[in-house]
Amino acid sequence: MDTTETFRILHFNDVYDLQEGEKEPVGGVARFKTGLDQYRTPNTLVLFSGDAFSPSVLTNVYQGKQMIQPLNSFGIDVACFGNHDFDFPIEDVMELKRQTNFPWLLSNVYDKQTGNRMGDAEEYIIFEKGGLKIGVFGLAEK
Repeated sequence: MDTTETFRILHFNDVYDLQEGEKEPVGGVARFKTGLDQYRTPNTLVLFSGDAFSPSVLTNVYQGKQMIQPLNSFGIDVACFGNHDFDFPIEDVMELKRQTNFPWLLSNVYDKQTGNRMGDAEEYIIFEKGGLKIGVFGLAEK
């Protein structure tokens, strides 16, 4: 009998376009969430690495708020801010962050005025999954 358990990482980024398409990819948010749920196990770590709130056509209308409900429904364990998440004033980014149900990382970008990590993000986080300790940190580019 095989007693090996599988540890799985599901990773995604750049999910600012939510609407269903007329040709592939169709299904929008519902299709994506179904895919995540299909591959999720108790030993799955779900990582999101940025660019959720911007840029998209919907961003121009909703200023990133259109992403809160979908992101919160995805069961994200931890996210990292992307460069486009800071297309808004920092106060707006902080409000969007407060409305999410998962922690945010950003290990390498600091606010010049405060010296704190941008978005008051965590530097790293450690998870225990499947008997393993997994450390995660998040990096953004210019």
